[in-house]
Amino acid sequence: MFELDRKTQAVFHATNILKRYIKPIQVRPPFGKRCLVVAPHSDDEAIGCGGSVLSHLSKNGDARIIIVQDGSGAEAAIGLSRKELIEIREQESIECAKRLGIEAPRFLRYARVGVDNVSRLAADLEGIIMEYQPDAVFGPFILDHNYEHENVSLALALALERTGLDVEVYSYEVWGLCIPNVAVFIDEFIDAKCELIACFKSQTRCNDYAHAFKGLAMYNSLQFGAIDTKYVERFLALPGNEYVDFVKKVAG
Repeated sequence: MFELDRKTQAVFHATNILKRYIKPIQVRPPFGKRCLVVAPHSDDEAIGCGGSVLSHLSKNGDARIIIVQDGSGAEAAIGLSRKELIEIREQESIECAKRLGIEAPRFLRYARVGVDNVSRLAADLEGIIMEYQPDAVFGPFILDHNYEHENVSLALALALERTGLDVEVYSYEVWGLCIPNVAVFIDEFIDAKCELIACFKSQTRCNDYAHAFKGLAMYNSLQFGAIDTKYVERFLALPGNEYVDFVKKVAG
């Protein structure tokens, strides 16, 4: 795969042909004592790994959420000011965290996440990681068909490289499928995950994300027979140093 250029990698990956060769293995939370969720946008924390975080918390684990982008960008289309939309989206993530039973997210308030500020974001994430000392970090997959998700993934890799901490990184699925090597069964938490997604009313007004991502979790269960297990979240799980190497190779 690494011999392909980046565009061809994305096309190759989008065909989902890897499903023929890779079957994820089940992992059971908790993910150590502390897990950190890095969400490019408000709602990614619920969509990408909400079921797994719920399971982790049910096993007495601790969790923190970081929201990178400030939520602005679509204000003109829905008749709001930039400030109003930012406040709405932050409040939605606060409500999501409240439902999880954890402290409010930390908002980094980047207006956009581009190649020009990846290094600055990496420095911010490095400080947070060193402060919280997580055992596991959840973040977007590097080929997740979204420009800002890709840049957040790259910034996370740079941050982890600088910290040198021994963490496990779980890359989650939002806009595209990951290369899954682990799976978390979330049958017990699927309704609660949908309730987390429902917190983001500004985003679900025109898109039924709960329906869509419940469907994805159902689809993912096919790799396990879809009889005893009905809902699955999948991840590419790598030790921190291997994650850094993988992201750098994909990003070129």
